[in-house]
Amino acid sequence: CAFRLGNDALTGVMIHQIFVRRDCFVGFALGIQRSGYAEQCLAHKWTFAMLAGKPFELSFSDAISGRLVSIKDLKGKVIVLDFWATWCGPCVGEMPKMKELYAKYKPQGVEFIGVSLDQPREQGGLESLLKFVREKEIPWPQYYQGNSWESEFSTSWGINSIPRVFVVDPEGKLDSVEARGQLDTIIPERLKKKVGAVGGLWSPQV
Repeated sequence: CAFRLGNDALTGVMIHQIFVRRDCFVGFALGIQRSGYAEQCLAHKWTFAMLAGKPFELSFSDAISGRLVSIKDLKGKVIVLDFWATWCGPCVGEMPKMKELYAKYKPQGVEFIGVSLDQPREQGGLESLLKFVREKEIPWPQYYQGNSWESEFSTSWGINSIPRVFVVDPEGKLDSVEARGQLDTIIPERLKKKVGAVGGLWSPQV
């Protein structure tokens, strides 16, 4: 993972001894045992738990196509949000699997959205994002926030490590904030729920 510690970004390669429990970590090699950051992690985990089931709102201009993308327009679909950056080694490493999942589930009513924590435009962040998406043929829209760890949207959701994967249900509500590595389980479950519902937004589709 890539972590945020205060105003610094640390990658897993730089930290030799990290104990990871979902979102939280304690880096003993850095001598930050019992640090305020560990307490902050636990607070974020509690916050995430409280946010599950809340309406998830997001509208942005796709950095690739320029078209407007809105969660509201995607109601009725399962939405996967991938918080990532081109400078994040694990994010890049997991991209082939994400592409595989996208190809598998998009025909079934699943959409992916990338939320980029790349550097500001003047530091080459947008250029890096566009180049990566073009070269790796990433087909889903990208929300380029433009301010790395200080980006308003990701900060508002307590993002302090990446990659992080959210799932939004067909009603537009936050379903999971811990979907990384579990999409092949979570997505089929949500699709079954969608197809099995009677009436309303989740009525059976033919």
